[in-house]
Amino acid sequence: MDVYTLNQIKESRKYRPITTEVIHGWDQIAELSINAVEICDKGFDSVWDAQFTTFLLNNFKEGFSIGRKRMKTRGIESRFVIELTQENIDTFDLYDLGEFRHLDGIRGNFGIMDSRCYMMYILLTDNQPPAQGVFSNFKPLVEKQQKLFEQLWSMGISLPSRIKELEHQSDNFIITNPDEIENEIIYLIEQSRKEILVFSSIRVLNKVFAKGNITFLARLANSIKKDIRIKILVDCFDEQWVRNIDSLNKATNKSNHIQLGFATELVGKFEETIIISDNKYMFQIKSTNNGDQLEGAYSEEKHRIFVQEIMFEKYWNEVQSLSGISTP
Repeated sequence: MDVYTLNQIKESRKYRPITTEVIHGWDQIAELSINAVEICDKGFDSVWDAQFTTFLLNNFKEGFSIGRKRMKTRGIESRFVIELTQENIDTFDLYDLGEFRHLDGIRGNFGIMDSRCYMMYILLTDNQPPAQGVFSNFKPLVEKQQKLFEQLWSMGISLPSRIKELEHQSDNFIITNPDEIENEIIYLIEQSRKEILVFSSIRVLNKVFAKGNITFLARLANSIKKDIRIKILVDCFDEQWVRNIDSLNKATNKSNHIQLGFATELVGKFEETIIISDNKYMFQIKSTNNGDQLEGAYSEEKHRIFVQEIMFEKYWNEVQSLSGISTP
């Protein structure tokens, strides 16, 4: 975002110009964020994952101080969906900032001011401030993201309930055998009847299929022939995947082409592959031990799957607004 546009947005109280733009640099991000707190009339609806929650607790005390004053003088009412974990619970001290709810599995962050302005931040590491973000006052995008917030809010639980959960938390069953991970992927693809969503780090996706004994694209081709909708969203551009998907779409000669999107510079630290089938089944693969090992977890839990679908849609909407969707 250039300085002229930034000043226009601030001077117009974020009404003009109507735009969706990438914000560059922490200075611009902090300036727009604090300005939003200063001019807010009604309140904020915000979503913070665990990483972003921890970052804000350590680095945004000025913004929270202004927010508390605005609440007292203007009657601002804000809602927050956050991910409260063992790592950030001891430093969480924002109970008086608004109404908070917890939700597992949140990825990324976003905030909506007065139901008319949308912002999100790209946090690459736990200790460094975000270097980029997205600002939008484009009504169609804001309305889509507001709808996603309402869905997440309706599923959240109170923080006292979450604290009790943490006291009795147990680990999920994890698959580490590469052959078992591949078998789970095969199962998800082959049993799909309506839709397949793939949201992945390109590095993890390539690692998952590095052995070559799953012909992933061939199985997707069979899915297309069955008129199954397929969306793939990865965290950076990859020419080989573009060529493969383009060839697959041309070869199948079907109208329901695979949609491939690149959330380049929209996703921060992300070392996972998530595959969702028919809103019913999910397999989540994470890279561990500095990328040397993969861990997979299968789930049919409706609540958990729905959260991941909403997060997928959140990024898909952002990519579409920034014209990054490839639909051959």
